[in-house]
Amino acid sequence: KEKREKEKEKERKMKGKWIFAVVMVAYYELVVGSSSFFGKGDQVVRVSCTEEQAAVIEDQWHRGEMDLDLWVDAIPRSGEFDIRVSDDAREWLEHIGVKVTTKIADVTAVVKAERERLAKRPRADPTDPVAWFSDYRTWEEIQEFVTTMAAEYPDLAQVKEIGTTYYGLPIRGLVMSGEGDPAAKPQVVLNGLQHAREWISGATMQYISYSLLSNYTTNSTVREMLDHFTFSIFPVINGDGYNYTWTERRLWRKNLAPAPNGEDCKGVDINRNWGYRFDTGGASDRP
Repeated sequence: KEKREKEKEKERKMKGKWIFAVVMVAYYELVVGSSSFFGKGDQVVRVSCTEEQAAVIEDQWHRGEMDLDLWVDAIPRSGEFDIRVSDDAREWLEHIGVKVTTKIADVTAVVKAERERLAKRPRADPTDPVAWFSDYRTWEEIQEFVTTMAAEYPDLAQVKEIGTTYYGLPIRGLVMSGEGDPAAKPQVVLNGLQHAREWISGATMQYISYSLLSNYTTNSTVREMLDHFTFSIFPVINGDGYNYTWTERRLWRKNLAPAPNGEDCKGVDINRNWGYRFDTGGASDRP
């Protein structure tokens, strides 16, 4: 009997260890893995630098030897701009004489708070603009928006699918046009969320679509636009990456396609892979 009790106690302890391990893995994926690829520290700073210092920072960013995540389209020749950095990268910036001011002290904490808030928000109706545009929407919700808009405005909009993502998600949007043959008009094509983490771009595409459709009968400018142009708007180009920012890493940028030649780096930056002016700006051979 005593032997059985010891075995049960051992089993309980082992079970407790497994539960702890599972919880810690889940915590890492939710809090750390979801927001950061930096080791120690994860913060956003504003740097104020000279032209020479800006050139050094840009060179370091291209070489990829330091945790520098630029929060700007391009590094200016001098002046102020924001960078997401690790503790080590911040120390390096200060070492080369750059003035550094903290903008976000703990990115991981901000991401965690956002995720908790989004998990509790009520579901919204796409036909209620106040509720719908008060917050960001998941990939599934955005698909609902596209379908709903086409159903609400059948004379102006239709759903169009232009392909699928690497993991098979449909890339869907709205083709919108007023009077006249849509195919005969000049075409305006807009898309969002090529970069998975830039959630505001998908929300913007939805808002433009809703504004065009809901104001067609009451706003002469909107009516003229839809009567003279055909708008094709795709809110989410990078569905795989966008879902990944909701479930794993909030600041993920690329899609989830595997790297060529078995390289240990997944994902392609879709915004750097258009045939027009390929590799002429903002591109890098660093995965």
